[in-house]
Amino acid sequence: MTADVSLDIPSNGTFYFRRTTEIRTAPVMDIKPTFVFSSGDHVIYDKVLTANGRTWLSYMTMSGARHYVNIA
Repeated sequence: MTADVSLDIPSNGTFYFRRTTEIRTAPVMDIKPTFVFSSGDHVIYDKVLTANGRTWLSYMTMSGARHYVNIA
């Protein structure tokens, strides 16, 4: 996993979803999503990374678990 600089997105901040988006416990598309955000929902993320050829946002839940959102 590496930090992503190809998108014009800050390394942390608030991301607003424009479509239904699946959330995973690792930056891997092959695992089952644990949650789904809907259009209009948002998340406060603290990392942007590239893994497996995709760009992911990562955030910590209130319980301390890390989750990943594929954005590109």
